[in-house]
Amino acid sequence: HTLKSYMFLDPDTSNAMTFQNETGASGRWDPDGRFFYTSEIFQPELNLAPRHILKFVMNSRKTFNLTHDNYLEDANPVPSPDGELIAFERKSLQASLWTPGRQLWIMDPEGRQPQPLTDEPDYHHTAITWHPDRVRLVYVRYNNAVLSEAPEIWMIDRINGEKVRLVINGFAPRWLP
Repeated sequence: HTLKSYMFLDPDTSNAMTFQNETGASGRWDPDGRFFYTSEIFQPELNLAPRHILKFVMNSRKTFNLTHDNYLEDANPVPSPDGELIAFERKSLQASLWTPGRQLWIMDPEGRQPQPLTDEPDYHHTAITWHPDRVRLVYVRYNNAVLSEAPEIWMIDRINGEKVRLVINGFAPRWLP
């Protein structure tokens, strides 16, 4: 926390590298360990705190911003098992488009072709986990407009959009091997 950075240590060489990050948001590795994805508050303006997805490239020690609009709150990126897609949470910070909940989105690892998988403005979608088939995802959905509703675990097929509620009052979904 005092460094305001992620620190990575190569166990073979004991070389350390750091990537600056103010928030210390959780992050995820791509399947090959070449990239580390996280989110960061990015250039706050007009009393907004846009959160962007950052990609750290280990071998070049470069950082890339994958969110291409300053009025978005993107968080909790999760690479697919093959590293070809990133699932993440998104909501707009523009007053006319703002919603209480973040939606489930996917994009490619360069931040291109972002697509929403959910469109339920009152619901927040989080704790995203990919199935090894790269088609299905599970996530926790909770109602940000009615906080007394129990959280639910849902599964979505990203190809056909079919959604299935699996559990009421559940947290932290995972796939069994």
